[in-house]
Amino acid sequence: MPLPPDLKMFVDRQVQAGGYEHVSEYIRRLINEDQRRKTREDIDRKLLEALDGAPSSDWSAHDLDSLKRRVIERHPELADEQ
Repeated sequence: MPLPPDLKMFVDRQVQAGGYEHVSEYIRRLINEDQRRKTREDIDRKLLEALDGAPSSDWSAHDLDSLKRRVIERHPELADEQ
């Protein structure tokens, strides 16, 4: 895939600094990291939805709020969905 010169230099530096043999290894790692991030975000979104609808008999309101706050800190974009 053709890249602008400044982006190509950045990728080449990342490949060298990361000990990759080929650019494709670096790109594969970026894609895998993105997939993991999206999966984690989906799980956290579902957790927030479940917490909003769950009775808090075993959990205190403080426990639920604390958990929700930690998830939102990881994914601030989910705060808009609340």
